[in-house]
Amino acid sequence: TINNLSIMFIVRVIFFFLLLVFLGIIWESPTARHQFLEEVYVVRSYINKSCKQYEPWQVIAVSIGITLILFQIYQFLFCADESLWNRTRFGVFRLVRRLPFIGSKISKELKKSREIFKREFLKTSPTETYHLSLPDKGLSHEEVLQELEKMDDLPKLDWRKGRVSGCAYNCGDDITKLANEVYGRYCWTNPLHIGVFPEIRKMEAEVVRWCAQIFNGG
Repeated sequence: TINNLSIMFIVRVIFFFLLLVFLGIIWESPTARHQFLEEVYVVRSYINKSCKQYEPWQVIAVSIGITLILFQIYQFLFCADESLWNRTRFGVFRLVRRLPFIGSKISKELKKSREIFKREFLKTSPTETYHLSLPDKGLSHEEVLQELEKMDDLPKLDWRKGRVSGCAYNCGDDITKLANEVYGRYCWTNPLHIGVFPEIRKMEAEVVRWCAQIFNGG
């Protein structure tokens, strides 16, 4: 998000500023530079002494492993679309879901929901038939319309009364007639080829601009 990017940018600027100040102090003061080099020598000696008992391949393997771990930590903290709080919350939620008691309870409820969905929404009519393969001979115009009329008779909710939220919205017969005419005029166009169908590009650009204005876009 924009807030996360701004925080990351500010943190990096502060880090590099402090680093430059630190290097500037060391460079300008011979005493500080000498003391810093002594501390580096002490740290280097300690590391060499600690690693003396290990073989070179072990040191390389540990170094690569630590680098990868630090990289993953950096990615987790600063290079994700979601905020640290949201990712931590989702991570805790996933861990809780894996607990035996919680996981079995969730699986049971999901199974119950699937059974309800199958019973309520996937039920078929005794007279309903499915065409599982292409016919050897294509259907005539009248036969296609007859198939559509059969499907219109299938039991379903009357969405035209506006009682099915988030499914479909009835705009009235006038708008439906207009939409059918517009679709019939442009049903064989392809918006991916704007050079061939410039009218589609124009309409698409206008719709995008309308939506951008509604959401105060640029």
